[in-house]
Amino acid sequence: YANRRGLLYDFSLLGRYLVAVVLYPTPRQSTPEEVVVDTLRIDNLGVAGSLKRVDACLDSRGSGRPLQINFVNVSSVNHARRDVRFRKAINQSALNLPEGATVRRAAWFLGTPLRQRVDRSIFLPRLCNLLSRRGSKVFLLVQDGGDARTLQTEWGLQFPDLQVVASESLKAESQIATTVATRVRESGADVLITGLPSPLQEIWLAEHAPSL
Repeated sequence: YANRRGLLYDFSLLGRYLVAVVLYPTPRQSTPEEVVVDTLRIDNLGVAGSLKRVDACLDSRGSGRPLQINFVNVSSVNHARRDVRFRKAINQSALNLPEGATVRRAAWFLGTPLRQRVDRSIFLPRLCNLLSRRGSKVFLLVQDGGDARTLQTEWGLQFPDLQVVASESLKAESQIATTVATRVRESGADVLITGLPSPLQEIWLAEHAPSL
């Protein structure tokens, strides 16, 4: 280019580019309902569509398997490559939400762009508003070191109509396998919101969802 640069040569390059665009247009990227990033399935519904699915599930509560919601981020994608149980737990869940810019960029590069990032910081407040309007009962479960009572109080101030019927902080990982499922059932909660470490959270929910 340095030896041939000039106005006429620049126009010739532009002309070739326009001809190429006309003859070989870039394929339009589809926007499917589901996207696969590496080994994980992600639901491509956006915030509003995801909340609509939750609403429909609550309408039909008791008629099928509970709706398990996961947030899929780049850490999830990396971990799923080496953990078969985790990968299976994610892919068999009913609603997997795309979290973080990296996952969204990966989907775009694969030609299946995501409608919207659905980070938990965006989704959870809207979910709580939905549960408040419906009068749904909530069970809060957090990991060792977290204070479930404090969280319950804070959420009560932020969402005064949210019915948190029970809350618990795990003292040991073994607790979750032996006693928590029973307490969730006995609480009468419609929704279980967890703040457990990954992949424990996803695997435990997948294994115990039918009995919750």
